[in-house]
Amino acid sequence: MGKFLEDERGAEQEFVRSFTDLSNQIHHWAVHKGFWTEGQHRNDGEMIAQMIHKVRDLIQP
Repeated sequence: MGKFLEDERGAEQEFVRSFTDLSNQIHHWAVHKGFWTEGQHRNDGEMIAQMIHKVRDLIQP
């Protein structure tokens, strides 16, 4: 039973590391694409409008 718990904790830690790494990559990509500007504060409405604009750009032929 002890080995199982150690394996489970190792898997959980690996998941957290992978998730954190992926979230950092996504954030850097968003900054690079102009979606997120460091130090700039935008309200929720502006952020939603920006997301809608980006999605619309993706689906336009």
